[in-house]
Amino acid sequence: MTRRFSASAPTARTLSWLLLPLAALRLTRFITTDWLGEWTIDAPARRWANRHESSAWMYRNPPLEEQVDPDNGWRSKLVKGLDCPFCVGFWIGLLLIMAIALCPKPLRPILNSLLAALGLNYVVGHISKRID
Repeated sequence: MTRRFSASAPTARTLSWLLLPLAALRLTRFITTDWLGEWTIDAPARRWANRHESSAWMYRNPPLEEQVDPDNGWRSKLVKGLDCPFCVGFWIGLLLIMAIALCPKPLRPILNSLLAALGLNYVVGHISKRID
């Protein structure tokens, strides 16, 4: 009796783990560096923190959307953490690890496609920046 080897299940999971670092790098860069991340995540979060934690600090300094006082409260500390690539990268990496571990088998090709697209975007972006 010959045993059939099915490489599809371990290969899909292995591919996910190989693509994870590149996807985490791209998402971290999106939040901490890219202008699109500034517009969609960082600036709204700063407005949210300033709106809920305004204090005397806001009156001493101009109320710019970009300013948050980390000593003001937990919201400002949270938003200030968006500037740290190590902090953001840790949480994104943790979320991606959980997504890979909990992803049902039928959805793994979709997850792998998303991870591959993020990783490819990161690699191509860095190569094109060095070519120019």
